[in-house]
Amino acid sequence: LDGEWTRLGNATQEDHRAQLAELESETPLWSECDRSRRTELLTQWRKRWRWEPTVEDLLGQYDGATPPAFAPRMIGHRGSGKTSRPVLNVQST
Repeated sequence: LDGEWTRLGNATQEDHRAQLAELESETPLWSECDRSRRTELLTQWRKRWRWEPTVEDLLGQYDGATPPAFAPRMIGHRGSGKTSRPVLNVQST
């Protein structure tokens, strides 16, 4: 995911929407990911956001069509509206 964020962060204002559309088309939904991809994602997310449950616990609980409960809020969060859109500078954690 870091490569994708870098790519999006380096996008110019003119091609930002095209970059977003391309990244969205390349990114499978959680329900389309196999177990190894889900394990990889959960491992990255767990480390980055310091989730307490183990990857095995998360896989056991969220092995269906939806990702962990906290993931959609992080992915879909749009902020308070104080930042103009599109946001070209990625805030790293």
